[in-house]
Amino acid sequence: MKKFPYFLLSLILLSAAFFRLSGIGWGLPNAEHHWSYRVDESTFLLMLGEMDPAHGDFVAESIGPKVGAGLTYMIGALLLTAKTFGYVQFANSTDFFIEHPEMLTRIYLLSRLLVALMGIGSVFIVFDLGRRLFDKKTALAAAALLAVWPGHVQNSHFILADVPGGFLALVAYAAGSRALASSSRFPLFLSVLFSAAAVATKLSTALIVFPLIFLPFFGRMNRPYQKAVLWGTSFFLFLFLFHPALWNFSAVSSDTGTVSRNVLRFGRDPFRAINLGIYWNTGLLGSLALLLGLFRIIRRRCASDILLFLSLAPLTLFLVFSGQDRGQLYSPLCGFGSLLIAGLLHKPRSWRCLRFLLVCLVFLEMALGSAAWTKELNRAPIHEVARREIEATVPSGESIGFIQWFFIPHLDTRRYQMVRLTSPLRTPLARCDWVIVADYDIDFLSKALQSDFTLERIWKRTPSFLGFSYDPPNGADQRFPFPTLFLFRRQTEETTPAAP
Repeated sequence: MKKFPYFLLSLILLSAAFFRLSGIGWGLPNAEHHWSYRVDESTFLLMLGEMDPAHGDFVAESIGPKVGAGLTYMIGALLLTAKTFGYVQFANSTDFFIEHPEMLTRIYLLSRLLVALMGIGSVFIVFDLGRRLFDKKTALAAAALLAVWPGHVQNSHFILADVPGGFLALVAYAAGSRALASSSRFPLFLSVLFSAAAVATKLSTALIVFPLIFLPFFGRMNRPYQKAVLWGTSFFLFLFLFHPALWNFSAVSSDTGTVSRNVLRFGRDPFRAINLGIYWNTGLLGSLALLLGLFRIIRRRCASDILLFLSLAPLTLFLVFSGQDRGQLYSPLCGFGSLLIAGLLHKPRSWRCLRFLLVCLVFLEMALGSAAWTKELNRAPIHEVARREIEATVPSGESIGFIQWFFIPHLDTRRYQMVRLTSPLRTPLARCDWVIVADYDIDFLSKALQSDFTLERIWKRTPSFLGFSYDPPNGADQRFPFPTLFLFRRQTEETTPAAP
């Protein structure tokens, strides 16, 4: 019986691997399109191409220090290892990858696998952390929840820094929990090291790990004030080591202004942030369980609960009240959220059956949502379906207007005249015979399109599994693999609707 919890943990890790590796080849670049359909993935590979660490160049000029370099270095080390064994070949040349598209496919795939492995590793770290904060049963429940958590599953599929940043933050907290129970300084050192690595990977995780500076005051450590100062000082030394671009103070100053403007520009209302950032990452029952977990912390106020609350509250409050509705920004919080929900099962005997039933229903809801989402990744991308139909519908040589490449099919620019409709290359709609637009941008063009264009075609999918539908609102980044696409055609005498 002593081995049974670890048998369950093995099953949980296998399920985590299944959800994160199933469909991992979705939308990879190939001979037909030279960008991933999840275009944000290219950021870290572009950074890798622009840096030259061997000659002291740690700044990607077109991106700047605002994007942490931690994931970039990990990808670079992995690709160099793969190159040594002959699995990939690469050169800092576009022509090379046009001639060898399979190499670009392998580079993306290896980079995605690295992120997926850190997503799977997060499940194990949550178990280890939960065992120290609570007990083995609660830790298993937390690991099971994270294994199927929709927001975590989704962002473990792509080359994004959110899941790796969350993984490193979890490791920092796991090391910190060991420091509380140990007289050795080594766990505290690891806590500082991984905290700096987390922030160097995803800068927003600074709001997750900063409470660890108060770690010496939670345990029975000698000279807590001195250790807190040492923790903070060491953190900044490691941060500048892991993200050397921060030494470029002029670039940091410029990026600080850019980030501040973007927060104000792209921030929506808090209710939209809660809807897309929390509800569609967690589910209805999961959101309810998070609230109940918060009330449990307020009522009990023990050291482990306070530490858990401090890991969640600062970043969540910042994202919500600044109106940030991109679901991926909430991914680093998923591991701590799973501990918060699983904590409902810990110790108190009142309403135990109802609390257990709620956690089981949360797990089921999350599993169905993740299953529907990964099932969609194993289908032909809607981008390819739309591209084939557009090529069969739109005559060669005609002009097609688009907003951005993020959400539209990757059309053959040799076949069509592509007209970008956004600044700094803004071109009037008058030059477009057709317009292709995704749900994210439909509001931007809706009035202009109504007067001169007719809707020719809509491509829309709703992922489902066993009758459970996963259908986030238009514009949610959870819809990146299955955006709703609209094709508009300029009105002519033949296409103009007759007057009533």
